[in-house]
Amino acid sequence: YHRKNHKSVCSDAMTRLFLALPIFHICLMNTVTGFIPFLQRPVLKKQLFEAFKTKDASAIKKIVDELSALNPTSDIMKDFGMLSGNWKLEYTTAPNSEVPDEATSGVKTYQNIDTSGGVITNVIDRGLPDKGLKISVGAEPTRPGRVALDFRTIEAFNDKFPKKVVIQFPPRSFFRVISKILARLIV
Repeated sequence: YHRKNHKSVCSDAMTRLFLALPIFHICLMNTVTGFIPFLQRPVLKKQLFEAFKTKDASAIKKIVDELSALNPTSDIMKDFGMLSGNWKLEYTTAPNSEVPDEATSGVKTYQNIDTSGGVITNVIDRGLPDKGLKISVGAEPTRPGRVALDFRTIEAFNDKFPKKVVIQFPPRSFFRVISKILARLIV
């Protein structure tokens, strides 16, 4: 995902500079010092977007792994709020039957992340408000590198009967209580 309507002038300028200096770029990619990760991220992000266009899964995985190692916000508990906003799906390993390719189907797929409310809403827009799907998931950072997720609702919209179907799931706390009760009964 990438944040919609978000553009970093500094990153674009840096990327153009580094792509224009291939020798420095090669050294940059192979050297590790305090300031290098700051310079590597824009280059890797540009490469990632190029890999998205060709749907090169092995290149995407390799670049994502490299970017993960350079992540300046590795403690999700501290930095959870940075995820808030609308995000557009650029690539997924899910089959097209689950998440249609926008380029071939015209179906828009995106996420709205509300960290203050602890909710992530995945949207498959087939012509909302008449057609589409919204899947809301509770999200809570539990450890520096982990976010606990629990399904909250699935809303399916159709231009035929029934117009709207909503499935609600019990909160994660419900399952915690059930687990504790079952643990006591089994002992």
